[in-house]
Amino acid sequence: MTPKSAALTAVSVLLFGLVAAACGSTDHQAHARSLYNAYRTAEDSRTDAEEELRLAFRDISEAAQAQDREGVQNAAHRGQDAVDEVDALISAELEAAEGLADIEGLSTHAQQLSEGLRLSRSSLELIAKELEIALDDPFLETRKKEVDDLAKESAKLAAKGELAVRRADRALAIALGLEPRPDQMFIPTTTG
Repeated sequence: MTPKSAALTAVSVLLFGLVAAACGSTDHQAHARSLYNAYRTAEDSRTDAEEELRLAFRDISEAAQAQDREGVQNAAHRGQDAVDEVDALISAELEAAEGLADIEGLSTHAQQLSEGLRLSRSSLELIAKELEIALDDPFLETRKKEVDDLAKESAKLAAKGELAVRRADRALAIALGLEPRPDQMFIPTTTG
């Protein structure tokens, strides 16, 4: 599944949950689970879109080292497309989180989720500025310090956002009687 089709799927799941609620669904637990599943679907899709963004930055770096202006610009345009996809998915996640915030017993954790997602979006906005600079100054002849500062601030916001999202996601899953996602930080990796 492509990131774009995954984004559409996530938005469709979210809309289905919201329509079910608007049609008078009285089962709050089912509605809450539907919203939570919509959030998770969008988050899973965002992971794929963020990988596309990471690859675009890798390609920008490689093209810049090779002094390939066109390569930098092509990769930066791909990065901008990925930013747009990530932003759309964060919007779907935020919409689901806002729906969860209206449900008694989930409000606090849903608001924490929203705050983490807003931090992630702020990080994404800085990444978008880095891509604009790459298009304007492909070899960072005059704006290297600016890009370095943006990257540091973006990383700081992304880490704060991710931590808040992980905590809220876990608390919401538990509150809904669902199995929380395993935290990747605590899963041992094997090396060969």
